[in-house]
Amino acid sequence: MPIATGARQNSASPSMTLLNLPSEILGSIFEFLFQCFAVGNGDPSRGHGNTGDEKLLEKQKLRLVCRRFNDVASAFLIPIVTISLNQESLDRLTAISHHALIASGVREIHVDLRYRLAEVAGDIQLFKNLCKRLMNQMSSTLNYYSEACFFRGTSHQAATAEAKRYRLLMDRESDCYRFISAWDSSDTHPSDIGAEETEELKQDPDNSDEGWDFSVSEGETDENYYVSKSSVSAEEARQLLHDAHTQYKQIHYQQLQVIIDGSFGSTVASAMARMQSCVDLKLTDFPDRKTSDLNVLDPDQVMEALSDREHLLKHLVRPSQWEEMEDLAVNQGAVLAPVGILSALPIALHEAGVALRKLTIRCFPLRSNFALLSPDCSSLADSAHWDTFRSACANLESFYFFPSHNYWSSRQRVRDEHISGAAKACIDAYLNAAISSPRLEELHINMSPLGFNEGSRGSYHGWYTATPLFEKVRWPRMKELHISYMKSDEATLLSMLENLGPRLRRVFLSHIDLVEGNWFATTQVLKEKLSAGNLAENHKKSVKFCMPLHGGELGYRTGTDDEPVGRRQRKRNNASLETVLSELESYIMGTNITQNPLLRRV
Repeated sequence: MPIATGARQNSASPSMTLLNLPSEILGSIFEFLFQCFAVGNGDPSRGHGNTGDEKLLEKQKLRLVCRRFNDVASAFLIPIVTISLNQESLDRLTAISHHALIASGVREIHVDLRYRLAEVAGDIQLFKNLCKRLMNQMSSTLNYYSEACFFRGTSHQAATAEAKRYRLLMDRESDCYRFISAWDSSDTHPSDIGAEETEELKQDPDNSDEGWDFSVSEGETDENYYVSKSSVSAEEARQLLHDAHTQYKQIHYQQLQVIIDGSFGSTVASAMARMQSCVDLKLTDFPDRKTSDLNVLDPDQVMEALSDREHLLKHLVRPSQWEEMEDLAVNQGAVLAPVGILSALPIALHEAGVALRKLTIRCFPLRSNFALLSPDCSSLADSAHWDTFRSACANLESFYFFPSHNYWSSRQRVRDEHISGAAKACIDAYLNAAISSPRLEELHINMSPLGFNEGSRGSYHGWYTATPLFEKVRWPRMKELHISYMKSDEATLLSMLENLGPRLRRVFLSHIDLVEGNWFATTQVLKEKLSAGNLAENHKKSVKFCMPLHGGELGYRTGTDDEPVGRRQRKRNNASLETVLSELESYIMGTNITQNPLLRRV
C-alpha cells in the first residue's frame, strides 16, 4: 500500500506505506474520519477489495496494516457507552473496560435510570393500567396517520397503495381496542374466561381464535405495505397480559437487586476507573433514539409491534420514566429506588479514584422521594454524608441540570402545594454540593420542573427560590453561565457574579424573578466581568436576557392574574420590555449604547 510522494523516488529506496506514518498522524486521520462519521458527512467504512492471488509478502504487509489500524482505530469505536439497570448491561460495560484499546476511546457513560416499580410488580391492576396507556398511545398514532392517508396519492396506483395502508392502519387500531376491551372485560388471568364468553368468542369472526395471522394475502407483492387483517382473541390478549406481568416482576427483582446490593455502583466505578479517558457521566430516564425502544409516534414501529407477540411482549414490560413513576409514587406511596443513584454513583466513582469532569442530570425527583437524594437516605440537609458527595463533585468542570426530556421545554410540575421545607433542603444540599467545585467552567441549570405551577399563563410566583444555592459559591474559572426559572434577590445575584473570574465569556439569564432590589447593579457587574480578561477573545463573549425577567426596574410582565390588562396594552408593555433587554445586552457588550438603559426606568 505505497504512498505517492509527488517526486520520483530512487529505485533502491523502499516505497513509503501507511506503516511508516507516525502514530500521531494516523490518529489525526482517524480523528478526522470519526468526526465525519459522527456528523453524517462521510462513511469511513468504505474500501476497495483486491482480486487475484496475493503474494505472501503482500499478505504480511496487509496484516501489519490491519494491526496498525486496529491499534489506532479501536479508540474511536465506542465514544459513549449506555448502560441500564440490569446485569446484562453491567457485564457489557465490564467487557468493554477490559479491552484496553476500545476502553481508551470511551469518553462518556450514559446511565438509563428507567425502572420497574415494586408496586406495579405486585399489583396486576396497576400493570394493566400502564399497558392500557401504551395501547391508547399506539391507537392515537395509528388514527392520526390513517386520516392522513385520505389526502395522499396523485395517481391511481398511489391512491390504491394508500387505501391498502389505510385499511391496515384501521385494523391495527382495532387491535389496540381489542386488547383494552379484553383486559377490562374480566379478571386479567386467562383461566377466568367463562364458558359463555368463550362461546361468544367462537361466534364472533373478528375475535376468532386463529392466532395472529399476518401472512401476505394472495396477489400482494409490494413489500412496502403491511397486510391486514389480524385476529387477536380475547383469551390471547389476557394470556399476553398475564405473561407480561410475570416477566415484569422478574425484571423488577433483578433491577432492585443490583441497586440494593451496591453492585451497580461498584461495577460502573471499577469499569470507569479502567477507562482513563472516561470522565463524563450522564444520568437520564430518556433513552437514546438509537435504542430498540418503541417509538409510539412512529406508525411503522407501532404496527411492527402489534404484528408479533414477542415483540409486543417486550414493549409491555418496558421500564417507566420517572414522571410516570412519580404519578404512582404520589398516589400509591411508591419508592423510587433509582433516586439514590444520583448521589451514590458519583460517590462510588470518587472512591474508585475517578475524577468526574462533567455531570449531566436529566432525571430528578420532582414530587416525592426527595430524602433518597441524601447519601445516607436522610432528610437532614446538614448531614455529614453530603461532604462525601461534595468531594465527589470537587473536580467537576461542567454541570448540566435539566430534569426534562425536552431541553427547551418550560413545563412546570402541577402541584397541590409548594415543595416542603425538608424536601427543598435536600434539593438545595444536592445542587449546592454539585456546583461547589472551584474548577467549574460551565453551568447550565434550569429549575422549571421544580417550580410550582399556579395554573395561570405567565405565572412567576411559583419559581424555585435560588437564594440558598448561590450564597457561598466561588467560580474563578467560570466560562459559561446559564440560569433560568428562579427567584432570587439582588444580594444573592451580586454575590454570585462578583465571585466570577476573568475567564467569563457567556451569560444567559431567562425567567428570573428579582424579588428584592434592582437590576442596575447586577448589569454593571456583568459588564465589568465580561469586559475583563483577554481582549482578543471579546468577539467570543456574549450575554443574553430572555423574557421574562421580573422585578426591580423591569417591573412585572403584564397579563398575569395580578395585572389584568387588555391584549393591546399587554403587547405594548412586553414589546417595551423586550427593547430594554436588547439595549441592556448591547450596553453590557459595549456595542452602540454607552449608558445603562435601566437609568431611564428608575
